[in-house]
Amino acid sequence: MGEARAVPVASASSYPGASDADADADDDARTRRRAVPPLAILACAVVAVSSAAVAFRALPDVPPLLLASWRLQATSIVLFPGFVRDAKRAAADDIERFRASAPELVASGACLGAHFGLWVWGLQTTSVPHSLLFVCSTPVLMSSCAALLGFPVRARDAIAAGVAAVGVILIAADANRRGDDSHASSSASPIRATWYGDVLSVGAAFAMAGHVLVGRQLRPRMPLFAYAFPATLVAAACLAIASAVSGESSSDGGGGGGAGWVRSPRAALVVCYLALGPGLVGHGGVNASLKHFDAMTIALALTLEPAIGSAIAYACGYAVRRNGRRPARRSAILGSARLGSTRLGSARLARRRRRRRRRLPSARSSFPTPRSFLFLFARRASLSTNARPARRSTDD
Repeated sequence: MGEARAVPVASASSYPGASDADADADDDARTRRRAVPPLAILACAVVAVSSAAVAFRALPDVPPLLLASWRLQATSIVLFPGFVRDAKRAAADDIERFRASAPELVASGACLGAHFGLWVWGLQTTSVPHSLLFVCSTPVLMSSCAALLGFPVRARDAIAAGVAAVGVILIAADANRRGDDSHASSSASPIRATWYGDVLSVGAAFAMAGHVLVGRQLRPRMPLFAYAFPATLVAAACLAIASAVSGESSSDGGGGGGAGWVRSPRAALVVCYLALGPGLVGHGGVNASLKHFDAMTIALALTLEPAIGSAIAYACGYAVRRNGRRPARRSAILGSARLGSTRLGSARLARRRRRRRRRLPSARSSFPTPRSFLFLFARRASLSTNARPARRSTDD
């Protein structure tokens, strides 16, 4: 009689669907120590992506849309085994959720295809520093568009984007003043910086901004390869169709058609490197980083591509001036500006994550699911209805 009995308390695992979430949380806790740090993944991705311009310049005779399609075709082949693995592990509810996200996946793939098509097109009509410079102006575009549309822009993000814009102006003014030339190959004529190629590169930056923003909405609720493979496949299909409609595949420089890269050993070597290096390590790392960083931080990290890519191009002999001089002093200032903008953005993100950890101790509470919101709403509604008769009885 007098013994106190333990009252059973409903734990989180007693609610429907919570056991799977607990199992996933336990798996994440066990593998957290062995996982690669997200910042290291993002750093390797930026270096890998920065080497793509030199690889594209190794095939100067292939039309731009067709060359971009080849690159994404090979990347899709590399990503397919991971997609099959994620599909086998997915539950029935996950598959239905993936199907519901099909329009967003198509939009993300279309933006990715537009980015590569415009960038390779601009890369073949302007210099390597100019192409890398303007294609990486995504943070400036994102901040400007957010301000024009009335969305709040943090002061640190605006400052970081402004520092990146200063770097853009410096390298553009330096190239126009000194006459920056880039060689597509050892036997090709130098390609001077042109406004036409710069405009195409800016269009590629707009397309990348759309791809990053859509991917930021999809990646937290989708596995890596389940998101990356469909988006890359859609991008490759869009570029193949655009190349066929424009007549690139049937032209003299068509490179053997839509899949001509498999017939040429040189093209196959370059395309395979583009798929494994900038494709799997580069864009795969960027897609993986979308789960841990916000879109602005990733865009700021990608602004390091002009400095790293120009250094790689100079080391490989694809960005040499006519008089044999090294890149100008303003290029070093550009790299410092890019590093400064990325440092500002990463410092803001680190402080925000520390504040979030202090407020919300558990990872699950920091990222609540719609199911948890519905449960809390139903519980509050039930408590309010049970409390109403008690109030009436006290009044009587």
